[in-house]
Amino acid sequence: MLPYATSERNEPLQITPWTNYALIAANVLVFLYELTIGGQGVSQLTTFITDYALVPCEYMAHCAIVPGTPTPFWLTLFTSMFLHGGWAHLLGNTLFLCVFGSHIERSMGHLRYLAFYLACGLGASGAISGVLAAYLLLYPTSSVSTLLPISYLVIPIRLPAWLMIAGWRGVLGACRWLCDRGYAHLAVSAARLCQAIARLSRSGSMMEAGA
Repeated sequence: MLPYATSERNEPLQITPWTNYALIAANVLVFLYELTIGGQGVSQLTTFITDYALVPCEYMAHCAIVPGTPTPFWLTLFTSMFLHGGWAHLLGNTLFLCVFGSHIERSMGHLRYLAFYLACGLGASGAISGVLAAYLLLYPTSSVSTLLPISYLVIPIRLPAWLMIAGWRGVLGACRWLCDRGYAHLAVSAARLCQAIARLSRSGSMMEAGA
């Protein structure tokens, strides 16, 4: 499913989502840098990814910290959010960020949204999971216009946001299972935490709008 618009128009803050635009730009620039390094050889790209990706065993002291990892090593919690494994990964995350992220920023404000995004990140898709969880919490009755590819046809349909996002989570979970990325399920826990953060941010922004 390829979402391209939502029905939500009643937002607390009518602002330009500059933070969301900046996050999208950062993701694209880092990926282009990955491509540049990859052009120099697979080993250089592997080293870069290993240095700046989140390695769970480093946090649990089950393995040594890789030489070249930023100091302090917990900075990889943030650097890993801007790493993507290919064009499909980047374009998929960018699409969802374009469609849903702007609404979250208009609910929270620029700085709250930035803090929220960074707090949700366990890898790039972890941050997107947090954005989608926040959207469901803030706009539970919204619907999403999406394109549904069926064989050679692409059918435009409108779905309840919860159904479209649940479908996305199901497909993503299946792909990760097939790819044997065992740590990816941590994004679900991050999304639950982000729901609580979003609820508090929503309350704060509505108080500011009413002031």
